[in-house]
Amino acid sequence: MEGKRIVHLVYVMVMLISAASADEKDKVDIETKEDGEGVKISCVNSKLLDKDGKILNQTEIVLAYQDDNSREYTCEAGGKSMSIFVKFRTCDNCVDLDVGTVAGIVVGEVIATALIGVAVYLLASQPQGKVYRQANKASDRQNLIQNQQNDSTYQPLSHGNASEYSQLEPRRGRKH
Repeated sequence: MEGKRIVHLVYVMVMLISAASADEKDKVDIETKEDGEGVKISCVNSKLLDKDGKILNQTEIVLAYQDDNSREYTCEAGGKSMSIFVKFRTCDNCVDLDVGTVAGIVVGEVIATALIGVAVYLLASQPQGKVYRQANKASDRQNLIQNQQNDSTYQPLSHGNASEYSQLEPRRGRKH
């Protein structure tokens, strides 16, 4: 009796293992790995199809980092299929910022800010020019030459000349 049990148990185990291995053969799986030049897509137990359904007749493909390779890829075997969408976004005009570049930019900004601050301080701290009041002109401090009759430096005023500009116009009366 016990021998029959062992035979049945071995038979069940063999059936389970064969069913699992058959299931493994029908299983469709996609593996991806990042490569130095791009992305490697591998189809396990299946063929690789393009977005248009075109069979690529290979189980793996290496896609370069280009926008043209952005599309859906499908692995198909025995009526089962699995798809993966690959999207590449490349940057043509990008700048690679490493630690040295960022440190250089920060140090440059600090130096520029300090120089502007020093320039503003030096301009603001200059002594102001002396502010002269109305009565404190240079002519007030200078000794003027006296007008003497026998001195020919100045021409005497003519009181008798009645030219157009020698008298003021009389004021007009206010209008009410």
